[in-house]
Amino acid sequence: TAATRGSAPDQIKVDIPGEGGPQADSYWNYHLVMLLLSFYLAMLLSNWAQRQDSDDQRHDAGLASAWVQLGTSWLCSLLYLWTLIAPALCPNRDFGV
Repeated sequence: TAATRGSAPDQIKVDIPGEGGPQADSYWNYHLVMLLLSFYLAMLLSNWAQRQDSDDQRHDAGLASAWVQLGTSWLCSLLYLWTLIAPALCPNRDFGV
């Protein structure tokens, strides 16, 4: 086991291998999934980079649909950004799972 000093002089943290705590690769997996999802949302907004000249009852036609897509895209992006900066902005809060 490895013991390190905590923030208070009388506080000692003990890391026990194999017990609890998220693995470092789980953070990489999370960020990879979020990156792929942002690519997917970008492709949804651009209609998969295909131009359709016909006006055959498209489900994504109209101003309301565009605002819904833009709003959800921004909401997901802001939520992801918050997960990155929240631990730095709130250092006394435990963000553990």
